[in-house]
Amino acid sequence: MASKQEIVDALRAVASHREDDHSNAVGAGDWRGAFQARLTNLIWRTIALSLDLGVTSPRFQPGADPIVLARGLRSDCEAALATVQPTQDKAGPFYKLTTIRDVLQGTLDAVGVLEAWTGANSKEPFFLAARAVALGQAEAELALAEDGHWEQVAKWKAQKIGRPRGSRAQWRLEAAPLIQGWIDEDAQISRENLTDKLEEWLKANWHRLSQTRPRPPQYSSLEDILRDMDGEGLIKLNPVPTKGGKKRKTNRL
Repeated sequence: MASKQEIVDALRAVASHREDDHSNAVGAGDWRGAFQARLTNLIWRTIALSLDLGVTSPRFQPGADPIVLARGLRSDCEAALATVQPTQDKAGPFYKLTTIRDVLQGTLDAVGVLEAWTGANSKEPFFLAARAVALGQAEAELALAEDGHWEQVAKWKAQKIGRPRGSRAQWRLEAAPLIQGWIDEDAQISRENLTDKLEEWLKANWHRLSQTRPRPPQYSSLEDILRDMDGEGLIKLNPVPTKGGKKRKTNRL
């Protein structure tokens, strides 16, 4: 049976091969292939780091889908974090677990956008571009952790907390194509139903969408948020249905 170090070395070798695949894909102009290679490179490196640090027990299986393994490891991190108290020790289990979870989340968010890509929505390239930026941030954090620079990892995390005035919450970028899909599928969807669907999605996904806010926005604020997203060009709301020449006062954003 292979030792832990042998498995770690093998995983990092696989990750290195994916880096080569990325370079070859870029040279061939295969941008989707390059993006996929980058994603799997980060996943294998993160699994290797987790195993090397010993803070979780990755369910590594040779030949398994790396995305499936990444999702399993993210769940393992969440379960482990529920049993670990936050401390000021930058090289302690809490910081290591949150680093692995955050890198996995950034990577899997990009996977989700790629999986949902249809080519039918003109905004899709911009959603993917936004995720690519987040992916670069995740890779920078991973590189620091791989080198054991835990003080720098902590500073990096601190810099990512909060948003400059005028910037957009990452969850809005992820939700935008989903919301637009609801609108495109049902041209008659009411604003109330649209808000209800957004609330349900936020409740089901908030645990992975935000590490800085314990709860999603309140229902009463979602109307303003949808209006803001429309004004920012993230989504295109349909006009409020009218009846008898007057705008309906209910379900209005």
